[in-house]
Amino acid sequence: MLTVRIVGFFSAEAFGQNIAGTRLETEQICPRQPHDILQSINQIMLKDLTTDHYLTMISRLLDLTSGRLCFAQVGHPYPILQAKENTLHNIGRDTLPIGILQTVRFQDHHLQLALGERLILYSDGFSDGAYGQNTTLEKEGLQPLFARVQHLHCPALTHSVLKNIHAACDQTPLVDDLSALIITHRAAGASGHETSE
Repeated sequence: MLTVRIVGFFSAEAFGQNIAGTRLETEQICPRQPHDILQSINQIMLKDLTTDHYLTMISRLLDLTSGRLCFAQVGHPYPILQAKENTLHNIGRDTLPIGILQTVRFQDHHLQLALGERLILYSDGFSDGAYGQNTTLEKEGLQPLFARVQHLHCPALTHSVLKNIHAACDQTPLVDDLSALIITHRAAGASGHETSE
């Protein structure tokens, strides 16, 4: 937590020759803008490290009082915005991952969460993992999955999402890790923001 009102956090997955995807999720420890953090990591990987690895990542700052979100996304799955009327939208845009090109410039995006709206951030195990007959849910297929749990809150929300994933893969073993962070903007009288991981 950077201040009483502002929290910063990121999700990242590392890829490269001879390594499996490695997922990292933690709070940021420095009060910098999301795009600046990604820019610095990109420079470090390309200048100071001898590696063929690259990162997909999303870095974000959230104002717990206002619901104002600032985020930068590079190669990571699109966050899903779930509005109060249960419409779902993928937000963000495609950008090269970290560790590919030194001259790439990352940008911040801003989003205002209204009361009752929910932001869903997830790993590519949800969208790219194989389910059933070698099919994938992909980002469009995830929307109905999350729409069915719109009325739920944690911990029932987390349990229901996992149950739906297992049903989608027809009870076959999952081939990738699953990680998600779900943030609901709630009124102060309703215990503020609710998060589910």
